[in-house]
Amino acid sequence: MDLDLEYHGTRLLEWLYDQPQPQQGVTYFDFTEFTIAEELPEGSDLALAEHLQAQELVRAIRPLTDRPAARITAAGIAHLQGIQARRRDPASLARTLQQRMLQWLYRHEQAAGMDGMAPPDWTGFLGSDGARILGEQFSRAEVEQAASYLSNRNLITAFSIDQVGPGWVRPRLTDEGRDCVLEFSGSTSDYLNRRNGGSVNTYIGNNSGNVAVGSENFTQNVTTGLDTTKVLDFAAAVSQALPVLGLAHDQQSELGDYAVELQAAVGASQPDKGKLRALIDAIMTGLTKAATPLATGIATGLGNDAIRAITGH
Repeated sequence: MDLDLEYHGTRLLEWLYDQPQPQQGVTYFDFTEFTIAEELPEGSDLALAEHLQAQELVRAIRPLTDRPAARITAAGIAHLQGIQARRRDPASLARTLQQRMLQWLYRHEQAAGMDGMAPPDWTGFLGSDGARILGEQFSRAEVEQAASYLSNRNLITAFSIDQVGPGWVRPRLTDEGRDCVLEFSGSTSDYLNRRNGGSVNTYIGNNSGNVAVGSENFTQNVTTGLDTTKVLDFAAAVSQALPVLGLAHDQQSELGDYAVELQAAVGASQPDKGKLRALIDAIMTGLTKAATPLATGIATGLGNDAIRAITGH
């Protein structure tokens, strides 16, 4: 298998995290066993160690055996926990899979030409980098389900065969599917919601969510086309900094839960500005309890950037 630094880097982080930790002292783990199990080419161990150490996710050494050994850092644990939280959002994973499948078909179409032969099925996609996400691989069943959805939405067309579901055999982009790729980078949610005009107000009574938003009844402001990059940067920075903020265990846990919930809220097909702002405010309040230069920097810098991103000022 070819080395994919992001995919295999995440898998190595999980492998290191799962190793038995000593009662005292620090242990570096020789991860040759990992590279052999993953069937990675020679030299992959060094490349992975350098890739993860550059992000301060691991500490690596080269002992007398000349084989890199590593241990996961606090930042690496926080990074991994953020990935695991994102894995628990099936809607976000489904949207990503649909997007990558459309992009894969478009690339195949460009290589073969508009009149060229369609791929036999989605087996080629399953063997591509596009079928990997967050250190895991999409299953055939997940791809079959996505192909059926894309077919039902008239984004792809395929041969109809009783033995397999719709969208699987000889898939091709429809004109709508091609528009989705060219105009929305393959984002099915953005393409299908394009006629909504960008903003939808939904009244919700008796809010029972984890974040208090000021009153029992409130208006949820759902907005499409929102640039959430700054919000994600803020959530990621908080998650990574948690172990070094010096917070009490319950305060750290609460702040971590808010950061995970913020990442999930950003990943919604139509992020809710009101909920995002409430979560950011809750996190910034939690950061004041740390009262460290790092916490202050995150709050005044990335936190304020995140607020400006969703409010426009």
